[in-house]
Amino acid sequence: MKSSMVDILNQLDKGQLNVENALYEINSLTVDKMSLAKKKARKIKIIIIDGDKKIRLPGFPLWFVSSFGRFGLKIAKINLKSEYRKGEISKKDYDESVFAINNIDLRVVVVALMEAGPCTIVDIYDSEDNSAVKIDLLS
Repeated sequence: MKSSMVDILNQLDKGQLNVENALYEINSLTVDKMSLAKKKARKIKIIIIDGDKKIRLPGFPLWFVSSFGRFGLKIAKINLKSEYRKGEISKKDYDESVFAINNIDLRVVVVALMEAGPCTIVDIYDSEDNSAVKIDLLS
């Protein structure tokens, strides 16, 4: 019996699954259950509300998010190297961080998002300070 999305995320949270296996499981769920979706997601749209301020980012193509993310990871590696040379972080922390960055494959995440089809993936609202974040996948 296949797990539901919530089961997979709970297993990931408890450390029973690593990120790569969780993405594989989510992708298999996506292919099995959402293959009936007529359209694939192509863009991601983000809305942020903080009190009276409202930020509406335009829909970014998922390929752009993937490319920009890979660029960000390269910058992170350069910054880590600089911090290591200055003695701000230990060799162990540097090695662990570089290993983690090298094992991030954003293409797997983007493919899973595309296969999910148009939907809302994050919708959080905090009534205390009137703040919200909403992230939608668009076709």
